[in-house]
Amino acid sequence: MAIAPIDPKRTRLAVIGAGPIGLEAALVAARLGFETTVLEAGTVGSHLRQFSHVRLFSPWWMNVSPLGLQAIGGGLPGDRAACPTAGEYVDRYLAPLARCPELRHAVREATRVVSVSRDRTLKGDFVGDPRRGERPFRLLADSHSHGECGFVADVVIDATGTYASPRSMGPGGQPAIGERKLRDRVRYHLPDVLGRDRAAFEGKRTLLVGAGYSAATTLVALRRLARRVPGTSVVWATREEAVAPFSPRDDDPLESRRALEVEANAAAEEALSPATGVERVMGAAVEALRPGPADAGFVATLATPSGRVEIAADNVVAHVGFEPDSSLHRELQVHQCYASEGPMKLAAALLGETSADCLAQASHGADALENPEPRFFILGAKSYGRNSRFLMRAGRDQVRDLFTALVGVPARNLFAVMEREASVS
Repeated sequence: MAIAPIDPKRTRLAVIGAGPIGLEAALVAARLGFETTVLEAGTVGSHLRQFSHVRLFSPWWMNVSPLGLQAIGGGLPGDRAACPTAGEYVDRYLAPLARCPELRHAVREATRVVSVSRDRTLKGDFVGDPRRGERPFRLLADSHSHGECGFVADVVIDATGTYASPRSMGPGGQPAIGERKLRDRVRYHLPDVLGRDRAAFEGKRTLLVGAGYSAATTLVALRRLARRVPGTSVVWATREEAVAPFSPRDDDPLESRRALEVEANAAAEEALSPATGVERVMGAAVEALRPGPADAGFVATLATPSGRVEIAADNVVAHVGFEPDSSLHRELQVHQCYASEGPMKLAAALLGETSADCLAQASHGADALENPEPRFFILGAKSYGRNSRFLMRAGRDQVRDLFTALVGVPARNLFAVMEREASVS
């Protein structure tokens, strides 16, 4: 069933999340005449702020839109080919975007949406019945300044991302024994090893769990710190058993990604030699985690191909991925993929892609964004579920496809003008 077109000037639209895709969707909606509200649990770009020291793989030109640049009143905030840090991206682009005339009164920070439902309609009501879409959405939120409050909308876009929901590091993705009790001491997000968090790592032993790009980022930082500060070391535990876990491409258009892969592989190979500050435990699963002596540090029990080993560490950093928080739309009819937990139609399209490179992804169209719940859409990183190949460019494509389907000609005209202006500049 295709997305039904609507009249934006008679439609209340709520965007949940003031990150890159939430703000892009809100800006487009405001330009098209929707009555737009953006509800953000923290501050604008708060997820990016949590790893503000990390340089993005993608350059400035890939992370902005013509409409966004027009809204902030200028050209690119930085060198076109340079990759900004996450903090620079928020400071120079997202924060000014939230202050632009179209959005400055629409964005409500410190307002966490805890539930979305249909007015006087339960989850099981009107299954497959168009009457369900005639009822407005009700959003329950916790506001820092006003306490619990409610909002009403005709269209809801969930752009909350996944960074607030780290996965557990135990076998099969469940919590390791003892992990839940120690969760507030384990670092699941990217620490600033060489900057803000340096004191917690220098001269200390760290257990690092995971083998993706976040793990590579922290590994490389810990390796550099170990070379500068005696006594600093890292034990890198991975499910994978390949000595060099990454496969850098000489022709990778994202130079920062390739550089990280090369350095992470070098650290992994270094771990095979003693006294380098880096130790590798391959084919490992964290079975249990307990406090160290006198409740200082940790002792982790790892299952390995050669048996169980115990690792004592001052820090545990678990970079094991993130997952979407489905509790927000628990009362809605959302069809999720059984493997990725993303919206089913988009998840199926992503599973059908033949290339593993995120840059090779094409737009999947508005139909892939549709849910059984009329006019409720999940965009951005959360739409990919546990799939980590999301790029901001893909999210902007989603915004374009969605509003073109919702509004038709006015949206097509808006995007066409923006693309022409971008090509001229």
